Amino acid sequence: MKLELLMSIKLLMSIRNNDIDGVKDLNFKSAKLSKDYVNNLANALESCKVLDSITSLNLSETGLNGLMTEQLGGVISKLIKLEKLEKLDLSYNKLGRGHIEAFSKSWPQSLVTLNLSNCYLGDAGIIKLSNGLSCLVELKHLNLESNYIYDKSVPTLSVAISHMVKLESFVINGENEIAPVEAQTLFEALAKLSAINEINFLGNPIGDEGVSAFCKVLQQMENLTKLGLGNYISSKGFNDLAGVLVGLPPFQNASATLCDI
Repeated sequence: MKLELLMSIKLLMSIRNNDIDGVKDLNFKSAKLSKDYVNNLANALESCKVLDSITSLNLSETGLNGLMTEQLGGVISKLIKLEKLEKLDLSYNKLGRGHIEAFSKSWPQSLVTLNLSNCYLGDAGIIKLSNGLSCLVELKHLNLESNYIYDKSVPTLSVAISHMVKLESFVINGENEIAPVEAQTLFEALAKLSAINEINFLGNPIGDEGVSAFCKVLQQMENLTKLGLGNYISSKGFNDLAGVLVGLPPFQNASATLCDI
């Protein structure tokens, strides 16, 4: 059963006053949440047994960044006390360093999918985030698309990734600027994860040097089926990659952006 909630206080009170058995998905996408509303939401959810069954919470494009950091921390501490929560979508909220810290102190350990795309985390936010990510041993899908990640946070992120033993999909494409040396650090961490089947670095300036680093660990990724590498890859880099792929399991979608610049 999927419950898509419109921003209605009346509906919130209905949730608060009645146990709704079987609700698994709460979808607030694109609803602009005010401080008062989020507090009402948190209190309503905490007051009923609906928390016992929720597996998916979508807060994408809800304007969470409009709340003061300390306010957000109090609200989120209630919202994510969901023992069975497997999927959390916080994408398209300009959370930044301060706001992401409010979340990362208490991620539900049951999380399988975490979408943080377009959250403007930057290196400082990724460093704060990584401390909490290390505890998510059940995580299978992590999306960090377009977060203005450069090089400073990569070592910390790589350590966090090494603890995600069940990780299958790692997306860090879009508006990020990870250079070849740092990309190599991430590739080496990902190569140690036996379940990894999708890697997306498209948009990052890894160049031929980054492709070379990836080729060195590619054979360790026995389950890899989807690959997106990055920018500034010449025909040489692409040919080097193609040469390594020979004899490996066929990809569903292998892609690389080629550029001779």
